[in-house]
Amino acid sequence: MASSSRKTCLQCKASAASAAATDSFRNGWRLRSGEFAQLCHRCGSAYEKGIFCEVFHSNDGGWRDCEACGKLVHCGCIVSFNTYLPVDFGGIMCIDCSRISLILVRNPSLSYTVFSLFGFFFCNFFNKKLSDNDLKLSRLVLPNKCAEALFPELQGQHLMPISVLDTDGKPWEFLFSCCSKPTNTMYVLDGLRDYVIAQKWQAGDTVTFCKTKPGGKVMMGLRKTSAASST
Repeated sequence: MASSSRKTCLQCKASAASAAATDSFRNGWRLRSGEFAQLCHRCGSAYEKGIFCEVFHSNDGGWRDCEACGKLVHCGCIVSFNTYLPVDFGGIMCIDCSRISLILVRNPSLSYTVFSLFGFFFCNFFNKKLSDNDLKLSRLVLPNKCAEALFPELQGQHLMPISVLDTDGKPWEFLFSCCSKPTNTMYVLDGLRDYVIAQKWQAGDTVTFCKTKPGGKVMMGLRKTSAASST
C-alpha cells in the first residue's frame, strides 16, 4: 500500500493520493528502463484513445503530414514512436495507411494493388475491357460490388454527379446512376463522351478504377491494348 500511495502520473504528476482511486492508474508506453509509464485516469484515457499527443503536445514541434492521407502525426516523442513509419520517397506515413500498404503488398492474391500518385495511395479496385458498345454509348456499366465500394450510396436518388480524377490529376464530372429491376440492380457511369475523346479510348483498351486509401478520391485510368492498331 505504501508503494501505491507514492505512485505519480508521469504526465501531469498527479499522485495516487490525489487521484479518485489508486487503481485508476494504468500502463502507458514502455520506458527505456523496460517498465511502463504510469498514467492517471485522464492521461491514461487519452493515451488509450490514441490522442495523447493531440491533447498534451499540440504546441510542440515535430508534427508532420502523412504522405498518404494528409493527417498530422507527431514525430517528436517516445509516445508517438509507434504511430508512423518513414517512407522510401521521403516523409512519413501514419500507421493506419502503412497497414493498408503492407496488407496489399503481402497479399498478391488480392484483386487490387496499391500505388502512390499525387501524394495519395491508390487501391486498384477493378479493370474493365472496353467494348464497341461502351464507346458508342459513352458510358460504362459497373459491377455492383465495385460501384458500391467506389461511389457514395445513391440513397433513393437515381442519378448523382460524380467527380473522378484522370491520371494527370484533372477532375472530370460524370453521372452515376442506378437502375433497379425486380431481378437485379445495374450501376452506370454516364456522360463520358468528352473523356473518351480526350483519352483516345479504343475497343479492347482496359479502363482501371482506383480509390485513395484512405481519402476516398476515385481515379480512372487507361491501359492501352497490347495489340497495336494496324497501319
